[in-house]
Amino acid sequence: MSIFFTLLVFDIITYRLYYFIINKDQGALECIDWGSFVMKITQESDYALRIVYYLANQEESRVGASIIAKDQDVPLRFALKILRKLNAASITKAYRGVSGGYALAKDSKDISYKDVIEAIEGDIFLNRCLANKTNCTRGAADKCDIHKKLLHIQKFLDEELDKARF
Repeated sequence: MSIFFTLLVFDIITYRLYYFIINKDQGALECIDWGSFVMKITQESDYALRIVYYLANQEESRVGASIIAKDQDVPLRFALKILRKLNAASITKAYRGVSGGYALAKDSKDISYKDVIEAIEGDIFLNRCLANKTNCTRGAADKCDIHKKLLHIQKFLDEELDKARF
C-alpha cells in the first residue's frame, strides 16, 4: 500500500511555485513548476509588513510617523495612509501629543502576516471563483477540478501567512 501526499513549495529566491506529488516509498513522482508566482503582494502591503516589523522591533514605546517613514524608506504620505489602515484593523494604535506616535496595539506574536496583508488588501484570494463561486464563468465551481486544487492551495497559503508572525 503506497501513501501519497502533496507538497506545495514557494521558492522565495526565484519567486517560483512548485507542486509536488510524493509517494512515501518512491519519493517525488511528479513536480509541477508553476513558474513565476502570479499573486503579488502590492507595494502598500510590502510597506505595511515592513512598518509592523519595524514597530515590533523598536525599544521606544511610540514612534512618530516621520521617523517610521524615513527609517523604512516609505514616502510619509503613504506611511500615514498605511498606518490609518493598520489602526482601523487594531494592529497599530496612534497616540497624540508631544509624546505621541505609533505603536503596536497588541503583542507582535499575536500579529500575523495575514492580518497585516488583509488590513491593507482585504481578503486574499488566488482566484476570483474562490472569493465567490458565482464568479465562475462556467458555473461549475463545485465540480471543477481546477477550483478544487486552487482551493487546496488557498488553504495552504492562508495557513502559512497566518503562521508567519513578527
